Amino acid sequence: MSRIPTGRVVLAWSLWMLMLACWTAALLSPEPPKVSAAVVPTSLRFWAAKGLHVGAYASFAFATCWLAPSWRWRAVVWSALFAHAAWTEVGQLYVEGRTGSAIDVAIDSAGLALGALVGSALRGRRR
Repeated sequence: MSRIPTGRVVLAWSLWMLMLACWTAALLSPEPPKVSAAVVPTSLRFWAAKGLHVGAYASFAFATCWLAPSWRWRAVVWSALFAHAAWTEVGQLYVEGRTGSAIDVAIDSAGLALGALVGSALRGRRR
């Protein structure tokens, strides 16, 4: 028997997807590097940018632990997030002021792994 998602689940996934859309737009926009240049000291820009990437992907992976009903669905969403990380890096090759990099995909993947591990551990302890 198939479960029909409740309004809360639909709202939570809708917010998750809206945040992913905003993150995608930010990754493919030339503006964030300009904002960074105006706000973050030069010596901290690399760490601030990479920390933002790790934090964002960790947050998506962590939230997925609570939204996806089964381990199989979580694995599907995490795989899609990994693909998202890779494809946005490819997309950045075509955006002025941006550069795409395999190292950035690895950094994003580290965030995904961190969020998935922490979220899975906390979810498992809750049962």
